[in-house]
Amino acid sequence: MSRFDPVQDFNIEFIFRQMMTEFQVIDNEKIGSKAFVRVNPQTVERCPFQNPARKLIYTAADSTELIGVAEEQDKNAPETVQTAEDVYQKKIMPWEMMLETDMDLTKNLVKKNRRRNDLIVVASLVDRLPNLAGLCRTCEIFNASQLVVPTLKIKEDIGFTSVSVSSERWMPMIEVAENDVATFLQAKREEGYTICGLEQTTTSATLGDYAFPEKCVLLLGKERQGVPANLLQMLDVTIEIPQYGITRSLNVHVSGAICIYEYTKQMQWRQQATVNQS
Repeated sequence: MSRFDPVQDFNIEFIFRQMMTEFQVIDNEKIGSKAFVRVNPQTVERCPFQNPARKLIYTAADSTELIGVAEEQDKNAPETVQTAEDVYQKKIMPWEMMLETDMDLTKNLVKKNRRRNDLIVVASLVDRLPNLAGLCRTCEIFNASQLVVPTLKIKEDIGFTSVSVSSERWMPMIEVAENDVATFLQAKREEGYTICGLEQTTTSATLGDYAFPEKCVLLLGKERQGVPANLLQMLDVTIEIPQYGITRSLNVHVSGAICIYEYTKQMQWRQQATVNQS
């Protein structure tokens, strides 16, 4: 900050990116200057987007979010071959994403024809908000088609949103009360879905050995009691996760996430195999 000038640096790039960088604010608390340009491309004389005369001092910030800098760097940079030493951790910036969401600017995410996996996760028996929020994040990340919850009012609860980190904005969710789960499962069976339940039984298939069908409904049990007997009888297959420790009791969100990942992995392998054969 030794070169800071309160007049010359009174611009969007410095206030919302460079100054945050100087004070070591984490990336997901910053807002890139390009986001402001998308909201309103008309510059305001009293606080412009940038000061070209002082552009060089902004290069300590993320160059991909600086107006004009990234384009010049890309134009002049020679082609390079990535090595193992070039691998770095990518950081998501929720504030920037939420700003674009509110302004309907997420063109790549909203307008793109996103094909989801044909996996429906039924969490109507789960009542703890952190578990539901974690499942929402997992389902959105792994592209599940739908998450079924006991009530959609959870999306308004801070206990949910503090864990879901805005994933509920992107994840299709419907409300099915616990008493209506049986009816819902039967309706999905008639639509051609295989009804799977995550539960330890004497006939459970082992996760990793079981080949998931493409159209799959995954029923998760209650936190302590598991899947009730009346719903257990409706399942086409029960799946258990092999466990090797002493506790042998996974949290419902964790077990659901493991199962969702395994389903997604199998679908990717099949798609890749189809591409390789064609």
